Amino acid sequence: AVREARPYEAGARFEEGLFELQMKRKDLALAAFQNAVELEPFFSRAWVNLGNLLDEKGERLAAVQAYRQALEATEKWKDAPLARPEKDLVELSPETVEFVRAELER
Repeated sequence: AVREARPYEAGARFEEGLFELQMKRKDLALAAFQNAVELEPFFSRAWVNLGNLLDEKGERLAAVQAYRQALEATEKWKDAPLARPEKDLVELSPETVEFVRAELER
C-alpha cells in the first residue's frame, strides 16, 4: 500500500534531525531524516542530509542512493511542498560528488 505523503510531519522530523546534528547525536539525526523521507519522499533536503550522514558512516552506496533520490525529487517534483532547488546538493564533499557521478554513470 502506498502511504500518503505528510509534508508537515516530515518537516517536523527534518527539524528534529537538524537539532540532533547540532547536539552531535548523529544516529538520532539519521533516524529523523529517514523518517522525514518516508513521510515525504520528495523532500530533497532530507535526502541530502541523510546521504551526508550515511557517507560519514562509510555507507557510500546507501549515500549515493540518497543523493540520487534528492536529485530525482529536485528534478521531478519541484512543486512538492518540501522539495528544494539543486543548490541543496552543494553541501557534498568533492570526493563524494566524484563518487556519485561515477555511480550514476554505471
